[in-house]
Amino acid sequence: MIDLVLKWSHRRQPDTIERHREVASGRGSVWWSRATYNEDAVGLGGAWLEQLRAQIAGDKRTLVFLHSSSGGTWQTQLLDITTDKSEVNGDLIPSYYDPSDHHNLWVNLTDFHEIDPALLTEGYLLARTGQPLTARGLNNQTPLILQRRDGTY
Repeated sequence: MIDLVLKWSHRRQPDTIERHREVASGRGSVWWSRATYNEDAVGLGGAWLEQLRAQIAGDKRTLVFLHSSSGGTWQTQLLDITTDKSEVNGDLIPSYYDPSDHHNLWVNLTDFHEIDPALLTEGYLLARTGQPLTARGLNNQTPLILQRRDGTY
């Protein structure tokens, strides 16, 4: 079992979380995207994407943590994941999204709860290496695939 960490910038859109929570509250879920300036950038490796999809299909509770060093850390539940915007319900995208921006990963989320980021650094390992998640790693811009230290889910 794995979980995902996506980063967001409080400076770019201070009310990012609030706008997403508003959609999720009114419609049951919301699409969150990973924006990129590089149209060729891959949003998430294919094997990780398939593992997350398999967990969802198997009704395994899969989490996405949304982290900003200046805006807080939020735990959400993953309902769906794609790299193809045509698979995304536009009614579940916050209105501030610019259609001309490039997005290389979309996650459908529900159940937003703010958490202490120490829960991640103390409770998770990097899935690729098995090494502990550090505050420095948490604060870089790349998505992270995590596994729980205790192996429970």
